Amino acid sequence: MMNSADQLLLEVSRLWAPPPRESLSVWAEREFRLSPEYSAVTGRLRLYKFQREPLDSFTDPHIREIVIMSATQMLKTLTLQAIIGYVIARDPGPILLAQPTEKDAESFSKERISPMIRDIPALRVKVSPEKRTSKGNTILQKDFLGGALSIVGAQTPGNFARRSIRVFLADERDKWKTNVGKEGDGFSLGVKRTATFRSRAKIVQVCSPTLEGDSAIAAAYEGSDRRKFYIPCHACGQEQVLEWGNVRWEAADPAGTAHYECASCGLHWNDAQRWAAAELGEWRADRPSAGVAGFWISELYSPWKKLGAIATDFLAKKDNPSEFQTFVNTSLAEVWRQAGEEPANWETLRGRKGGYKRGQAPVGTLLITAGADVQKDRIVVDFWGWGRTRHSWFLDRQVLMGDTSRSEVWEALDQARQAKFRSPSGIDMSVSMGAIDSGYATTEVYAWARGKHDWIVIKGQDSGAAMLGAPRAVDFKLSGKRIRRGARVWPLNVSMAKSELYSQLRMDAPICTLCLGEGCESGCPDLIYPAGWVFFADDTEDEWFRELCAERFVTRTVKGFRRGEWIKERERNEALDTRNYSRAAAEHAGVSRYRENNWHQLARFVDAPVAVAAVVEHEIESAPVQVAPQGQDFQALARQRARRGVRYRL
Repeated sequence: MMNSADQLLLEVSRLWAPPPRESLSVWAEREFRLSPEYSAVTGRLRLYKFQREPLDSFTDPHIREIVIMSATQMLKTLTLQAIIGYVIARDPGPILLAQPTEKDAESFSKERISPMIRDIPALRVKVSPEKRTSKGNTILQKDFLGGALSIVGAQTPGNFARRSIRVFLADERDKWKTNVGKEGDGFSLGVKRTATFRSRAKIVQVCSPTLEGDSAIAAAYEGSDRRKFYIPCHACGQEQVLEWGNVRWEAADPAGTAHYECASCGLHWNDAQRWAAAELGEWRADRPSAGVAGFWISELYSPWKKLGAIATDFLAKKDNPSEFQTFVNTSLAEVWRQAGEEPANWETLRGRKGGYKRGQAPVGTLLITAGADVQKDRIVVDFWGWGRTRHSWFLDRQVLMGDTSRSEVWEALDQARQAKFRSPSGIDMSVSMGAIDSGYATTEVYAWARGKHDWIVIKGQDSGAAMLGAPRAVDFKLSGKRIRRGARVWPLNVSMAKSELYSQLRMDAPICTLCLGEGCESGCPDLIYPAGWVFFADDTEDEWFRELCAERFVTRTVKGFRRGEWIKERERNEALDTRNYSRAAAEHAGVSRYRENNWHQLARFVDAPVAVAAVVEHEIESAPVQVAPQGQDFQALARQRARRGVRYRL
């Protein structure tokens, strides 16, 4: 029996004792709660087998760095949230969470961090309460007992300065800028800030991969112990990594017949068998960790995604290089491999006879866009047509000579944007959307494009999750407030656009349905062109073809890492640039999202004027009827009147 003094001493010693050791996965399943802001299923967290080891590697004292190269909605964000929650509740210290941009940081805080703190009692009692005047709980700063969580954008080097951090979390690594200012890349700056904590520091980076040779997360995974998740076959017991090549389906019904074929015995697994096998799997490394644990996992392991849905997604994207890259990166968690050669010999491309002259809109052209490249002494404008199955036609070029710092050349551009192209049905088709690059004469470009709703300003960049990113405002008042309807700049992933075009130019020749050969003339009505085929006017100049083939993609080793880049084979490349800008305009117009009904409506405008009037009357029955003016662009008028609630007949 202990006396009261001994009992008091025991209680005091318990207060000073460190908390019992506990793995992150055990803590997460006991304390973590899913919030309705980001999860379809709310309440207590239930981890799947493949999620446990990546979480537990954070509480493994032998692991200093964690790399997660994963498909979307599998592992990445949950890991970051669980780590933040664990540090706040069980192992306090300074945390730095870096997102690609400041806007991403704010969105992540509002959509993930704030709901998580609100819904988990173990965190709510530790974090400073939200108050309007509080400096300890803001969008980008969360103070808690024993530490603080700072959420920053990785594009600003000052966000990493004057900080000493124990836990460094880097989200969406492949979306970070390669360099921030003169101090190098943001990731290296963040790693340096963990130096004072030495062996107690933890570094975590997560992302889906992007381009081969230019993916930071892929390079980091290659430098880790490279763990993959092996699951057993329920028939032969062979343990294997799930690979896309073993997914099979019947062409008539991919959604209903998709299944996985065992790499060893060939037995077919349905979704239920695949999910059950995943709960029996285990992570295996290719090499000793050396303190860096790397995890790779694809969407094939997803317990909430059926193979039929994945196969359907694949079939919808496989013929469009930019969309297919998204599937490869975000569903299969694999790098996108670009060809290292130029698309084709320019003389070979010149031999493609499109069966039409410049200035015409050949059969199949349903939408026209323009791309403008601004230089010191000229503006080069190329016009492209777009149609079903991603076919495209080079229609014409206008070279507007003049000093781009003066107004005359911009007035000529105003005239160029009014260009018309006669279709075989006699309709004068106008430019639906244009895109102009702001890399040169930026101020003049902003001034010209301001207020023009049928043109966008773009800025080329070598990376990005989509071909055309979200716009940013560039017009502000002296007070710093954004000018309403001011100029906005759209980031264009030129690497993705070039990759798409060059893969299309390398396509096999069309096949004649009569002779089943490739020897027919291109004007033959029986030729079947592959999806994405690029057509050229018969009178296109040789120089234009040389410009289109002016670049190629190469992979180099820089400071021990393989990086890919586009290099120019010749000085002039306007045809390639303007094609990319026209493609950006088409993307803005929604061509990549068009379905058959969209193309059908455009075809009725272009191919049959009387049918167009009937369509407009059918869609807007209560509107007044007007007579279409003679000699004007019927297609543009039809769209304009339809938007205003006016129908008309010929």
